[in-house]
Amino acid sequence: MKIIKGQSLKNIKSKTRYEGCSFYCDWGYKITQSSFYNCSFRVGVIFLNLSNCNFENCNFSEEFVLILELSSWGKRLPDIFNISKLTHLSLENNKLTKLPPEIEKLSQLDCLQLSKNKLSELSSEIGRLINLTHLDLEDNEFIKLPSEITELENLTHLYLSKNKLSELTPEVGRLVNLTHLDLEDNELEELPPEIWELSTLTLLDLHENRLPEIPPEIGRLVNLTYLDLEDNELEELPPEIGKLVNLTHLDLGMNYLEYLPFGHFPKLTKLILNCNYFSSLKRINLPISLIELDLSSNMLLELEGVDQLSSLKKLDLSHNDLTEIPVNIGKLQNLTTLNLECCGLTKLPIEIKQLSFLSQLNLKENKIDRKTRKKIKHWLPTTKVIF
Repeated sequence: MKIIKGQSLKNIKSKTRYEGCSFYCDWGYKITQSSFYNCSFRVGVIFLNLSNCNFENCNFSEEFVLILELSSWGKRLPDIFNISKLTHLSLENNKLTKLPPEIEKLSQLDCLQLSKNKLSELSSEIGRLINLTHLDLEDNEFIKLPSEITELENLTHLYLSKNKLSELTPEVGRLVNLTHLDLEDNELEELPPEIWELSTLTLLDLHENRLPEIPPEIGRLVNLTYLDLEDNELEELPPEIGKLVNLTHLDLGMNYLEYLPFGHFPKLTKLILNCNYFSSLKRINLPISLIELDLSSNMLLELEGVDQLSSLKKLDLSHNDLTEIPVNIGKLQNLTTLNLECCGLTKLPIEIKQLSFLSQLNLKENKIDRKTRKKIKHWLPTTKVIF
């Protein structure tokens, strides 16, 4: 084994003993059978392999990351649990069915990525990783929230999408530092009251569940900036949702909504309402701060008040029953993308030519004749018009 002492290095090699060295490394090293004694890693370092490596009395000034793909290890985890300085461990996409209890030895872990495995439970020892702030369990086989997670009171980011969760335990309320909670694509039919006590949440993703209602207590989550309720079974929303004045992104698509009890959303820039039952903009009370609005696949018959959305850049009105576009569409002078596909249109108002920033106009599957098409292209010479 080669021995290197007291040097400043930008590279790391296998089958080498390093003593008292300082490393200034890029990321992505695959090394085996190397030893590090009294070494200092001056920048964040990422390893893809550390088979039969030892670290003794080493200093890591930034992240110490290990990303393992078990395809190169067979079915067993390598002995990584003696690397107590690890701050970030990724075991993503390895068909793991369980974690060994030795995981508790990685006491410095800040981020643990276990997505795309076959996990249905967690070892109790994971609850001792008290420094964890990010835990990714996406795309596993959890039926219920592992109770061990609720011991991780420093968690800020918890990702549980694409599991089989049918319920959340009340203990989720213990995760008082959560800012991101992703529960997309599960089987939730109700939520425990304790979830509305997580007042530090800025992102809540409940997309693709089976929720029939949202309780008034949602109004307590006043720090939310991102809320996704798409593809549930919602027929109405509580007025208290109007208290979420910090929202910038709201997705309510693919539900059964006919109206919205909106309050004043001064920061909302993206609103997704596709695949609902809206027949009029009067039943929505849209915030004027919107930059992107999706109203596709509804039952819209008219667009009264659309001219007030002067900040809009993207507007999707496809698959509605509009038959005509009002002349005040020309007031949306910041529009860059306008989708009017399959709306039963035979013409557009000449005011459409006022949309000088429009880069794309979709008019597919309408009833616009050749003469009118030519006229529209003349009005919008720099716009990509799709018929």
